[in-house]
Amino acid sequence: MEPVPQLGTLILNHTVDELVTFSEGTSVLNPQVQREGVVLRPLVEEYDEDIGGRPSFKAINPKFLLKYDE
Repeated sequence: MEPVPQLGTLILNHTVDELVTFSEGTSVLNPQVQREGVVLRPLVEEYDEDIGGRPSFKAINPKFLLKYDE
């Protein structure tokens, strides 16, 4: 399975609102549509016992949600 394109790296010192703004934009795979959002995860693979897996989360693009009336 091919991985999705990486948008870059960042130091996670942002507010939730800043991350949501970062999630906005068009898809790298299809620039004619809004991307669903961005997934953030550590550069170095790690396992977190508390969550039972690797830490990651997704910031959802609100413009994508509006298109689908969610």
